[in-house]
Amino acid sequence: MKQMGLKAKIRAKKAYRHPAMGEISEHLLKRRFKARKPNEKWLTDVTELKGSDGKLYLSPILDLFNREIVAYAMSRNANSEMVKEMLEKAAPRLTAKGTMLHSDQGVLYRTAGYRELLAQHSMVQSMSRKANCWDNAPMESFFAVLKTECFYNAGELTVDELMKQIDDYMDYYNRERCSLKLKKLSPVAYRTQLAQSACRKSSRCLHFFYGGQLLFLLE
Repeated sequence: MKQMGLKAKIRAKKAYRHPAMGEISEHLLKRRFKARKPNEKWLTDVTELKGSDGKLYLSPILDLFNREIVAYAMSRNANSEMVKEMLEKAAPRLTAKGTMLHSDQGVLYRTAGYRELLAQHSMVQSMSRKANCWDNAPMESFFAVLKTECFYNAGELTVDELMKQIDDYMDYYNRERCSLKLKKLSPVAYRTQLAQSACRKSSRCLHFFYGGQLLFLLE
């Protein structure tokens, strides 16, 4: 072709972009992993667990105030219904506007339905920077602890057995597992003790209960 003076026309390649479910929210948390009060800053993520008869996905919400698991949902499929169920379970704990819920940039957190629920409950969405697990480090740390403690010497389990194991562990983690960071108390005991202490110092207190638990008190 060169000798004949001919030139081939090659069609230019088009850049392909995977269709996004929605815009990426701003990284508002900025690794500020301490909270002054309950329900100020929440974290969430999804982890995969393998059972002998399939996969199980776990989606919890962690409160940065005391590292308590506020709510969680489990499903054989990592879909939007799972994260919306998790959010609906956590909603009764909200007593003020502006609770921040931080996650990664996963498509589950960019759906219209999920964002509508956040707006409905007057919550603020925050997202990690792309491919940066350290922006959600306490959540990743919880998953590591759960997988080590919950399934230590557990052997091969079915999905139903995994779910039962997780239910039992979540109750233990919140109510019995003590932490040095929480003055050697469990997450629930730490929150309750601080609330009672604040109430004793005040002549006017409002008690907030949910599921038989004292959440916190306000003057």
